[in-house]
Amino acid sequence: MSANHVTHVDSDALDAAILKGFSAVKFSAAWCPPCRMMEPVLDKIAAEYKDRITFLEIDVDDADPRIAEALAVRALPTLVFFRDARPIDRLVGLPTKEQLRRKVEQILTGPAAI
Repeated sequence: MSANHVTHVDSDALDAAILKGFSAVKFSAAWCPPCRMMEPVLDKIAAEYKDRITFLEIDVDDADPRIAEALAVRALPTLVFFRDARPIDRLVGLPTKEQLRRKVEQILTGPAAI
């Protein structure tokens, strides 16, 4: 697990982890410097929104490649946002804390939110 408020999952656990409510899955790899740089920022946002959205991380090198392929993950890090197991948005690259916060607020309060 890379951060205290972000749960590392494997391919088998991913489907169950995103079933209900809002979740964000960070697709990353151990060899990816921007992925490592994103860890403290993502952890802070995950702590801030822990009661509203679940933050997960999956290592593309250890995961079933069909997962990243099905979600069109072509760059790392990629953060895919889900609502009730359906992908609803994404953030590609290394965002600032404010960019990430704005995206999370948009996900939670946007048209897809109830």
